[in-house]
Amino acid sequence: MGTTVVAAVVVDVGGELGWVIANVGDSRAYSYEAGALHQLSVDHSYVQELVDLGTITSAMARVHPDRNVVTRALGMGDGVEPDFWFRPIRMGERLLLCSDGVYGEVPDARIAAILQAAGDPGDAVERLMAEVLAGPGLDNATAVVVERVGELAVEPVAASPDATTKERTAPRRRQRRPRARRVDGASPTVSDESPEGLIEVPEWS
Repeated sequence: MGTTVVAAVVVDVGGELGWVIANVGDSRAYSYEAGALHQLSVDHSYVQELVDLGTITSAMARVHPDRNVVTRALGMGDGVEPDFWFRPIRMGERLLLCSDGVYGEVPDARIAAILQAAGDPGDAVERLMAEVLAGPGLDNATAVVVERVGELAVEPVAASPDATTKERTAPRRRQRRPRARRVDGASPTVSDESPEGLIEVPEWS
């Protein structure tokens, strides 16, 4: 058996405070900011490879019969390689870490609406779990929501001498993502495009 993971840690790299996000498998990190939801991580899954190749769309991937097949997982052999992402921390931005039991059951537009309406991160998690439990509940569901609401103070972490250069220059490996779409009425925007400031840093593995 293998499992997936998504994690976030606050770091100080070269004087810039930010998230380092790591993922293995199809658990995801999302950002909700200024009325828009962005997927930050990239799934390690069979259907994601098909999306990247242009064989299927993201909408088709959600209902594909092999959507649960992951290409990387913890516990399935040695030497698993996570992807790492650095993103500056912004005041008021909400970070969502969740398993496929959440985003597979709750549409992106609804996730965005919940993150927009919730009074605080705890309320957002409760609303997300209620939404999942109201559905068929076909998979395990885990969600964590984090928001910066004040000043942060963290101890700098050890990094390679050229880590600052890497996090600023490493390109995102993913190219094919659907264009942003706006939901009708006052609902928030849902976008799969790379949000500004998100940079892949695979060298940190």
